[in-house]
Amino acid sequence: MTTDFDNIQDFLIEVDGLIDGMYFEHNYLVDGISRVGYFQQEYHESYIVRDQESWVVGFCFAGNYMLYGKNWNNKQLIVIKDLLKRHSYNKGFHFSGTAELIKDLFAEKNYKLFKHRIFYEAVNITSVNKLELIPRLAKVEELDILTQMTCDYFHEEYKGQNDKDFEKIKPSVLNSIQKKCIWVLENDGQIISKCSIIMTQFESPIIGSFYTIQESRNQGFGTRLLEFVSNHLLKEYKSVCLLSDKNNIESNIVFKRLNFINKYETRDITVE
Repeated sequence: MTTDFDNIQDFLIEVDGLIDGMYFEHNYLVDGISRVGYFQQEYHESYIVRDQESWVVGFCFAGNYMLYGKNWNNKQLIVIKDLLKRHSYNKGFHFSGTAELIKDLFAEKNYKLFKHRIFYEAVNITSVNKLELIPRLAKVEELDILTQMTCDYFHEEYKGQNDKDFEKIKPSVLNSIQKKCIWVLENDGQIISKCSIIMTQFESPIIGSFYTIQESRNQGFGTRLLEFVSNHLLKEYKSVCLLSDKNNIESNIVFKRLNFINKYETRDITVE
């Protein structure tokens, strides 16, 4: 059965029921629907294809078509492919969502993989690092350094496809510092590693923008920062989450050693 929704709030209520508390795994979907509703933005598709055991959610807005699902079958894939034909998509248009669903739907299409994300969660951290350096909260006087590190993070993380302008992101970095949401690790008086804390609509914070400067990698500094910050957050929250690029093999090894568990995977592809 396919249900189209004209009311974004009704759509959000139905999606909330389907994901059954898995807000972290579906964070981008829930956030996208919520923002469209709150800011009354234009959207082009909002539907659910489902039966008793399976479902697929489709949501198209702002140059991005989100497709999330559970236990989908071949019949539903055919329905979704027909629904996708209701619109044309220019080169560079994004489709994102449940990794295997995106793979199944676009197996015969010409697309470019933009990002394959792994959603990790930990409820306790395994101590693996012997460094005695103590991470700390960032200071306002370190704004320029941290803004540049953030630019470097985006350039590297998205391979030059999502670069940020220094002056444009500087206010958001400052805001994060003032809200005590950026942690850093120093060595010999130099900031070598940093991460940001992202507060969410669900119960667990996300550690994001995790970055260590090139010359200080593979020495345990990033691991020390992540281990310390994760344990700090677990004193207040039941779990801590982070996102990773599946192709970042070294980082994923570290996350698993620290006891982060792979909870979900998404794919973000662009039309060629």
